[in-house]
Amino acid sequence: DVLVNNAGIAGPTGRVDQISPEDWDRTLAVDSGFEIQLWDMTVTPPTPRANLGKGGSNFRTGTSLLSFSKDGKTLSAAGNSSETIRLWDLSGEQPVEKSPAKGRSYGAALSPDGALLAVASSGGGRWHARETYLPRVRLFEVGGGETRELDAVEAHLAKDAFRVTTIAFSPDGRTVVSGGEDGAVERWEVSTRKLRPGRGEDGTNIFIEAAAPSPDGRRLAVVGRSDSVFIWNLETQPPSLETKITVPRSGFKPVVGLAYTTNLTLSHVAWSADGKTLATVRARTGWSGGRDAVWVWNLAAAPPELKAEFFPGGLQSVGASSLALSPDGTRLALGTWPHVDFWNLADAKPRQS
Repeated sequence: DVLVNNAGIAGPTGRVDQISPEDWDRTLAVDSGFEIQLWDMTVTPPTPRANLGKGGSNFRTGTSLLSFSKDGKTLSAAGNSSETIRLWDLSGEQPVEKSPAKGRSYGAALSPDGALLAVASSGGGRWHARETYLPRVRLFEVGGGETRELDAVEAHLAKDAFRVTTIAFSPDGRTVVSGGEDGAVERWEVSTRKLRPGRGEDGTNIFIEAAAPSPDGRRLAVVGRSDSVFIWNLETQPPSLETKITVPRSGFKPVVGLAYTTNLTLSHVAWSADGKTLATVRARTGWSGGRDAVWVWNLAAAPPELKAEFFPGGLQSVGASSLALSPDGTRLALGTWPHVDFWNLADAKPRQS
């Protein structure tokens, strides 16, 4: 059963792998790994208003990556290497599942108007024929009754890279930005419902885990297997690295002899609606040492100023892996095991609310 308590929103079981705000004050989508739920944020405490069924996090498909259209009328869930991207029409009183998009995916993003779906696909690895499993960026039409593929283009990854790991639409819907496991950042122009290559950049040579465009579409925040957040300027040709923000080492104190590279993975990044606040999260993984940590920066300062640092589980891991910021940047929703915890960032010291 779903439990609501003072710690936040509790999922039915397992870790909360993804949270996606349609509108912070109205709806929150939560994937607990076993099911996807919509939560009503207009009441206190928040309550579930719809169960969309099985989520994408299991031993076969991995974590679901959730995406709302800007108008809040469409939701997509793409599993990590799943062969199906699920879609829902949320315009009525009850969600209606639409025909899915098919194909291996590591992420998906809806255009602001909900008419198009961009998908990050995988090359499948060395055990597959590369000509059959090319790393692609794919474009689907999802606004009508049937979902159909419009276009697919091969991503320009390094020779030994096989995955497009993250994807996002610009706020105006004219551009798709993708990131690969080789650190490449590429920009694709959406014209006549086709993907036209923009300019790419080899990037940071890190395995990109997540990327988020700024609300004005001018910058892209990228995180991955590194101790830094990379902010790219998307207005230059090619995209150029504008800022590198290195997180404090306090969140990366390894267990002696167990300092694996997974200890330096930032899994998610989010902007506030005004573009002045940026947050990222790091989850302790396996025996990698360190602890779950969240960092929040004030981007209005030059250089960016660390606004908050906190460790949601203390010395214990709570599986913190995803987050979302309120429009004004004063509250943060954090997906943990098995809650969505809400943190008040307005005070000097963050506290759960």
